[in-house]
Amino acid sequence: MRGAAYHPLALICLSLSTYLLSIRYYTSASFERPVHFTIVTLLFIAFALLASEYYWSRQSNLQSLTVIANHKTSADIIPPTSKTAFLPLFSFIWEAIWPRLHKKQPLWSTPSKSQIIFTFIAAAWPLFIISAEGSSNIPTGTVCPIGWRWERFVPSIQLINCLLDAAIISHTAHLARTAADDDVDISKFMGKLCLAAAGMILLLCFPSWLSDSEFSLAFRFRAVDCRDFAFDGLLATAGVLSALTLLSSLDPSCLALLLVTASFTGSRIPVLKVIPLLSPAAYVALALPLWYLAVGIHHTMDSTTSRSLFNWLIVCSSGFALLASVAVLNLIVSGYPALIPIDRALKSLMTGASTSNSLADAVKEYTRRYTIPPPPNFDKWYEFAREHNSAVIDDFDQINDDLLPFWAVDPASLREQTASLFAYASTEMGGVRIRNGSVEQSPHIPGSHRWMADSLQRMIEPFAQWLPDLDIAINLADECRMVVPHERMEAKVTSNEEQKTWPDSHFPQSPWPEDFAEPLPRGTNGGKDEIDPSFTDDIRTPIFYDFVAAACPQDSVVRNSRWWDWSTTCVNCLKPHSVPTTGGALLANVSLAHELCHQPDVAYLSGFLNSPSAMVRTSELLPIFSQARVGGFSDILIPSPWNFDEKSAFKEDSGVKWEDKENALFWRGSRSDGFSAHGRWPGFLRPRFVHEAYEETVALQRSDAESLRINVSFTGEISKCDGRDCAAESETYKKWGLATMENDSTSQEVNELPPSVPFEEHWRYRHLFDMDGAGFSGRFLPFLESRSLPYRAALFRTWYDERLQGWHHYVPVDVRLGPGFWSVLEFFMRGGADDKDGDEGPAMAKKIAEQGREWAQRALRKEDMQIYMFRLLLEWGRITHDEREHLGFTI
Repeated sequence: MRGAAYHPLALICLSLSTYLLSIRYYTSASFERPVHFTIVTLLFIAFALLASEYYWSRQSNLQSLTVIANHKTSADIIPPTSKTAFLPLFSFIWEAIWPRLHKKQPLWSTPSKSQIIFTFIAAAWPLFIISAEGSSNIPTGTVCPIGWRWERFVPSIQLINCLLDAAIISHTAHLARTAADDDVDISKFMGKLCLAAAGMILLLCFPSWLSDSEFSLAFRFRAVDCRDFAFDGLLATAGVLSALTLLSSLDPSCLALLLVTASFTGSRIPVLKVIPLLSPAAYVALALPLWYLAVGIHHTMDSTTSRSLFNWLIVCSSGFALLASVAVLNLIVSGYPALIPIDRALKSLMTGASTSNSLADAVKEYTRRYTIPPPPNFDKWYEFAREHNSAVIDDFDQINDDLLPFWAVDPASLREQTASLFAYASTEMGGVRIRNGSVEQSPHIPGSHRWMADSLQRMIEPFAQWLPDLDIAINLADECRMVVPHERMEAKVTSNEEQKTWPDSHFPQSPWPEDFAEPLPRGTNGGKDEIDPSFTDDIRTPIFYDFVAAACPQDSVVRNSRWWDWSTTCVNCLKPHSVPTTGGALLANVSLAHELCHQPDVAYLSGFLNSPSAMVRTSELLPIFSQARVGGFSDILIPSPWNFDEKSAFKEDSGVKWEDKENALFWRGSRSDGFSAHGRWPGFLRPRFVHEAYEETVALQRSDAESLRINVSFTGEISKCDGRDCAAESETYKKWGLATMENDSTSQEVNELPPSVPFEEHWRYRHLFDMDGAGFSGRFLPFLESRSLPYRAALFRTWYDERLQGWHHYVPVDVRLGPGFWSVLEFFMRGGADDKDGDEGPAMAKKIAEQGREWAQRALRKEDMQIYMFRLLLEWGRITHDEREHLGFTI
């Protein structure tokens, strides 16, 4: 040992490295790939040990480096979970079992008293940690599948791992002190041992990587991965070396307490950005170990060094104790109501649509918004909108945002790209053509999707006479298709600065091709369909970090960090679009929630993003028209043929008045959101929702709470899954389904899910839940009309989203679900904590349901879909015309 002078520096380095690693625990790519990270860290440690041995071997007049050694990195890399809170207790127990480890160790001045105090602190501390984490961690409802699965043993494995870590710390302390006493340098030996450990881990993992159907992912490294491996590896190495320096004179149990205290502090700091005050247990959990460490350092280090450290730790522990008192007082004074007054949020969120009262006003407002005149035949569109009593005249920003990048593409190229999209059947594109006021369909549309083209034709025909000649390529799949890298899209938008004149208010003839392109023969590629070179088939492949994140700015969160823990909500991801409340986070800004650039955690919380059932996508800017899209995608939105054809419709004769509806939450559906493979389905939105509903149902049954009813279940057959995942899903869903059975399980088929119900069954319930499936949900519009209160959790954006106001027409729900949603549901079902009569919440729920129904009947009708489509196609006709810089309607 080189002397006590290194101890303060080592203590600071250990605390800081552990703290930083804990802060980065959820957001670093290193912890998403722990095997790779462990190998990298072991190599770094081995290099440091061998380099130090080489240096000190050349310094014969200096004492040998004897304490920089370790054969495992987990002493410093401690996940901030409640299980690691047992590390100090296990370290103390381990030392008690093998007292011979303490023969050359400095002991306390009053051993028996100190041991009693430490035993009490080490035993009580994990309880405070568990309580603190339970109050600040926000679950996402990630499913733990039913049956005999090794994942169920993870908590026990974590405890065993914690016990092994304690043994490693104790044995390493004994090794370091023995080497120091014998004046032996073991750096070279331990460096080689780390190299051997890294090689052994690689050899053990390599066969499993090869046997995995996704083995290529194990050897695929993004720039973020390499950066995080290097940075976190250096942090871990510095922490390990510092810990071993301290072990020469600091009790191993004290070191363990220091490690987990720094780890817990680092894991709680991000939570403070959303939850201003932690629970009292959190502050007590920080104060106790710091106080004990102060005493331990005071007794085990020389007086000169220990005095300042002792004073610093005493001040810190006293501060945390004071914060614990403040937290207790805050609980007593505020009472932590279940929900903040939601009517205050409603008043701030209510907005109305702008409506011009004349054609001149509409032209003026259009020019003010978009800095160009409206397209030719805008007067015909205005007349059509007025004749059909449109509630929206000016608010069509969605169309402008969708089409703006295409102004940077040459019109001839747009026409050529549209024609090429029909040449490959694998792209699943349907064509709609307007020629001289007549609507035609492309001949190669498959029969299963012919209804979509028929619906679009009926949608367009009433105003086709006022449209220029044009072709549009309709995406026939549920999933969106086009995700363009941000740099490429930004270049398109910023290059659109051409000088334009607007003398012509009519469309001249445009050279569109006379016939649709003949598609290539199917099955020519070894029995498979040829794929358009501009497209890639990414079916059942995670698409978020490789493609969706690429559509975000370079400095965005998703391009610089990860969030790999499916079960825990990223509180910083919630903050930009949510309002924190004592009942949980409420989604406040729906438009911002659709933008994914600040939300890396959704990568694993959506079936579409984590394992899409179909994904033939392109990274090129192509004229693709789709029913809905996820943030980052650039498909041009159109009204859905499903809604226009009223495939799922609300009919007045089957409606039920609010007063006659059951005060319950109702949902039935299939697990359609993504393909279940490689155990990914537990993070999909629909399984998480049904899982949380099941847990709430069981809790209500135990508490005999009759005023909150939940009727939620999957129905039908389990599909879109691999064999092992199908079996796990089936067994899990059947157990959940039993909770919704009206009769006892003895009178039901235990191996069956609840039966499907007629769509009209929904109207019996006051509270209806709607969420994404493979694509957007076609149920939402009829839900709005039904006099029930719809709750909507969606990543897919549709044409009508800009017309709806969350908390005014419906209740928006974050896709993370969690306690915020269930608090809102409870409030709307039976009122808040301050509502003695329980009437405020239900009355507000009825009001929102009525407002949503009234607005849907005014602005979300079939006629409104035609009005939107009419304006969209006028805009598209101008963009694809060779004279577009000179085309504009003027009065």
